[in-house]
Amino acid sequence: MYKAFNVQAMKFPLKHRKSGAEIYNDTKGKINNVIETFAEDGLLNAELITANWFPEIEADIFISHSRKDSDSVLSLAGWLYDTFGIISFIDSCVWGYSNKLLKLIDKEYCYNSHTGLYDYNMRNLSTSHVYMMLSVALSKMIYNTEALFFYNTQNSVTPNDIIDDDSDKTLSPWIYSELAMTNLVERRTPEKHRRLIKSMTEGREDFSGPELKVAYTIDISNLPVLNASYFINWSKIGFLNNKNAALDYLYQPVQRRRI
Repeated sequence: MYKAFNVQAMKFPLKHRKSGAEIYNDTKGKINNVIETFAEDGLLNAELITANWFPEIEADIFISHSRKDSDSVLSLAGWLYDTFGIISFIDSCVWGYSNKLLKLIDKEYCYNSHTGLYDYNMRNLSTSHVYMMLSVALSKMIYNTEALFFYNTQNSVTPNDIIDDDSDKTLSPWIYSELAMTNLVERRTPEKHRRLIKSMTEGREDFSGPELKVAYTIDISNLPVLNASYFINWSKIGFLNNKNAALDYLYQPVQRRRI
């Protein structure tokens, strides 16, 4: 990753959602739902599971967002592709299978057919394994993309009138993890990233109890803000289907950007 940006909530034309959906369908691949195929000598092979359920995908921009904003993010991804040929990685669409994977593992290893109940300790263990695989896969994708867009809405950042604190907070552990990773992964220049890419190419159940919510403090103060007017001006510069030029313009300091 080279840079991360704070994308203010905005609506992109619905016509671009089709392209965003096509990107999703092209990259999600065919998921193997037979958990036994990942077993070797009585052990589940984490490498095989990760390759099947959380495959690494070639993309230019990683979009971090709330799942409640998935439709809007599809339109954003479609706009980026239709305008510049930029390919986005939308984690909630491509990797929205973690809960399904968890159910398959739990059914095979955590369910007691005699009692009709799931073992609490085994469920904790299976959840930690699946979420660790997902977390590592997310980190790799952030590292492999040039830029990260944090799609900032009330679904992703908790309003201050709900939590009496001036700092930004999110209720999503995945958004927290993704934003934290922007400060930890190696910052690679676009040139280095493109050379590497070139060389490589030659769940949730219904529950009647109280909802668990954990607030994570996030720091987005260092992320340059991209608002609606920026995207409008960006599209007018003349980078149609020239994604490298469009990305290079994106990385320029605000005061040097030609509008």
